[in-house]
Amino acid sequence: LCADEKNALNLLKHVNTIAACVPGSEASKFLICTEIRSYFGYFGLPHLFFTFNPSVVHSPIFQVM
Repeated sequence: LCADEKNALNLLKHVNTIAACVPGSEASKFLICTEIRSYFGYFGLPHLFFTFNPSVVHSPIFQVM
């Protein structure tokens, strides 16, 4: 990588660090996913999974289809 690309990646890393404090941003979502993955390493994989599916009748996505 050239010097400009290294500087751009360094700036992007700092922006993502700041953006992780903004609720709902992509960086905060990535931070939460990383925290959940770290729980898997600490506690092990979950033995019980919950899947929540919205009702098709009330889902705006399926009403458009």
